[in-house]
Amino acid sequence: MPRKLISLLIIATILVSGFILTGKYNSGERFVFYGDVMGYYVYLPSAFIYDNLQDMAQLPADAGIPEGVLHYTSWSKQFGIEAGLPYWLNQYTYAVALMETPFFLAAHLYEKMAGLPANGYGSSYAAGILASSIVYSLLGLLLVYRILRRYFNHLHAFLATVLVLMGTNMLWFTFAQAGMSHIPLFFLYALLMYLTVRLYEQPSTWHFIATGITAGLITIMRPSDILCLLIPLLYGVYNKTTLRQRWQFIRQHYGRITLAALCFLLPAIPQILYWKLVTGQFFYDSYLGQSFNWTDPKIIEGLFSTGNGWLPYAPVMIFALAGLPLRNNVRQWRLPVFVILPLFIYVIYSWFCYNYINGLGSRPMLHMYPLLGLPLAAFIQFISRKGIAVKILFAAACLVGVGMVYSLSLLQAQRKYESDYAKPEFYLQMLFKNQLTYEDMLVADIGQFQPDTGKLKKITTLAVND
Repeated sequence: MPRKLISLLIIATILVSGFILTGKYNSGERFVFYGDVMGYYVYLPSAFIYDNLQDMAQLPADAGIPEGVLHYTSWSKQFGIEAGLPYWLNQYTYAVALMETPFFLAAHLYEKMAGLPANGYGSSYAAGILASSIVYSLLGLLLVYRILRRYFNHLHAFLATVLVLMGTNMLWFTFAQAGMSHIPLFFLYALLMYLTVRLYEQPSTWHFIATGITAGLITIMRPSDILCLLIPLLYGVYNKTTLRQRWQFIRQHYGRITLAALCFLLPAIPQILYWKLVTGQFFYDSYLGQSFNWTDPKIIEGLFSTGNGWLPYAPVMIFALAGLPLRNNVRQWRLPVFVILPLFIYVIYSWFCYNYINGLGSRPMLHMYPLLGLPLAAFIQFISRKGIAVKILFAAACLVGVGMVYSLSLLQAQRKYESDYAKPEFYLQMLFKNQLTYEDMLVADIGQFQPDTGKLKKITTLAVND
């Protein structure tokens, strides 16, 4: 069968699987506008419809806005924080809303043309959020594939790209829990990597501007991701000669680098103006009471715990980690991967809520998937040089990993599973299942496997109490 046909069949399978998951998620059991999703999104109806940026919780009661939205916007702990002001300050930055803007405007136009309430919170707007997630995910994957094709053949690059989506919790955040920051960040990281390559191949003014703006958007969307600046800084440096060449490059393009630095600051301006409008201060810590514990990071728990850890919900990334020590033809990326990945892991698991509730698995790790696609493809290339038995074993392991992610995603979409605090026994109990039994719920509660009641033999009745 031709490779292109195989690729098309795999892509079709992914899309069908994703839309099945979407159908399960949007079955009316869960509400789109809630929690972090609401905090990121609310800038759009506030700016374009209600003109209430200074107090986003104030919504008209007669606009047909769903009760759930009114509930969340009035619940300060869910919607934002009290800033010592007579109104609420949105703790989330505006950058996700910025990237959702084209989809919001399309939904708003449709609502106007269809004679619908056009209140910013109807099903059309929810569909717009979902569409933005799918579009940015696919664009990010396309960029990852294009980056990998520079160093690997079509099959290895394509399989690595597919596994990034289907073998990790990226599947969940693409098709089920849309509206979080992690899919836009996945796209922006992939874009930053692609622009970095182009910058050093063709150092035009446009590439410096685009690189600066992309890194600025990443940082304002999630300030701890300022580590992304290490991507253009460290790319291509792998020995003394390339280090000297980098220094010469900086000296040669000092003016353009300064321009890129200014462009990096550009996305922060609207956020600074918002803080000034609401608090009277240009810079404001909107995450009061939430902080990092730098001396006690929960790295082991964050990576391995079934209670929303990373690898239990992104099993194929074990192969990406196995590919890290391999010597291959991506030495340009060796330093960025080996420096950024451990720093990023240290930072995100130093956060007070290290298991990042509200999702399927450790969601900040999605930002690293464009970088991890490189060692994942390297490991696939390594396996391709082994015997048929090793290849079959690897393929089977990948299929099991994909099946684990998909089965848990379907269960969570139907509210039969919750990864936030899942005990190891419950995690193992629910793999590849589609129903939730009484025994399963016992395992979830007490963390002990239950015996098969059909095989138990009654000995005696000790007492009866009616």
